Amino acid sequence: FDFDSRKVFLPNETLRPPDPPISGCPIFLNHNGEQYVYENNILNRAEFPENLDQDIEDNYILKNTPLIDSVKQVIKVAVKETNDDVDYFDEISLSAIDIPPGAELGVTEYNELLIYFPQDFTGPSHAVLSGLDVIEELKFDSLSKKINGTLKDQLHLKFSNSKKNINRIQNVADSVSFIFDPAPDIMAIPDPIKRPGGRITVYDSDGNKKGDNIFAVREKSSIVVMPVAKDINTIEMMFQRVVDLSYAVVTKAYFGGYLKHDLQLVEAIDFSKGNVTELLNSIDKNYHVMDSSSFIELEFKLAVKSPPAGWNRKYLLYAAGTYKKALNNVPQKNAFENTIANNSVSFLENKLMDNFPNPFNPSTIIKYKLSGSSYVELKIYDIVGKEIRTLVKQNQNSGRYEVNFDASDLPSGIYFYKLSANDHILGFKKMMYIK
Repeated sequence: FDFDSRKVFLPNETLRPPDPPISGCPIFLNHNGEQYVYENNILNRAEFPENLDQDIEDNYILKNTPLIDSVKQVIKVAVKETNDDVDYFDEISLSAIDIPPGAELGVTEYNELLIYFPQDFTGPSHAVLSGLDVIEELKFDSLSKKINGTLKDQLHLKFSNSKKNINRIQNVADSVSFIFDPAPDIMAIPDPIKRPGGRITVYDSDGNKKGDNIFAVREKSSIVVMPVAKDINTIEMMFQRVVDLSYAVVTKAYFGGYLKHDLQLVEAIDFSKGNVTELLNSIDKNYHVMDSSSFIELEFKLAVKSPPAGWNRKYLLYAAGTYKKALNNVPQKNAFENTIANNSVSFLENKLMDNFPNPFNPSTIIKYKLSGSSYVELKIYDIVGKEIRTLVKQNQNSGRYEVNFDASDLPSGIYFYKLSANDHILGFKKMMYIK
């Protein structure tokens, strides 16, 4: 999406700016005081094969401070579909996040919030892109330089002398994280299919594989944070699309130490459909459906508390939903709306997710999804199969849930967690507690 050539438009002048050259998913827009400005795409993982026909969650950190209406005491932002896709939004929310001096706010590829300190960044001691030395291009202090990874290029990184032993925040779970800033190459031929940016594989100093995951790329440069093993030594990145990269570092990151204020959604107006506030207030499978004729302006109530002295305030947009390609490039708005209204389609499924962080100390978050009302049990077992704790034992409605497991009173070791609904096992997973 060429954001530079079509970066602003006034909704009062037109509800449909010129179509971009490729699909950019739904687009989040910020207001610069005069007009709305395209900032970045959201729900960008919806077209990945593993996410087809189901809702996803997306946490996006705003690059710019949103417009504050001092008279109404609200914050104004907007969402727009710019192409012939059909979007299904179950919830859109906004939070104010206060972070300590010198810190930056990050979101992992698993949608977890964390903070980190750029002064603790450690760059690679070795960086080779398909045989070419690129260590100078990937230094954090040389952001004007960049590398260009093309399809099937491989970037080989080694890290040493990491500042991972620095501890700036006490009594908060932490992890070493790999941080980089991928962006699509604006000169590349547009790909009509959304693909992951690439795959990252992590190894320790003995060459043991410690992790493997894909990473996503938004339509404008956006920081990717990926927790990795604390004994990280080598990272290999295999690109699956054309991507620009200006730095790659490791650092300690903290899953806490910030203050989060959830802002009330006061009003959401779709310029073509009217007031849709109730549809976007919570996850309930009542979707607001958008196509390229839609433009939603959202107003959120200002946070009551100001940031502590010296702290900085960031804003986090949360979106739950998905989007689909319209058949024959013609939005099928009415058909989709009727289907959802009749409750004949559900994007939710019963699913137990991997806990995060893992390994953990002393607590970790377990998330799961339910497709319908069920009697749910979530239990913890030790390595010999002995039940040691019941985290959930109650009736729950369809939706997404997360539960905190605190193992402070337990010894280090391997534990298992099992999710059951109506006496049917939905998942059984392993986690590791390391004091």
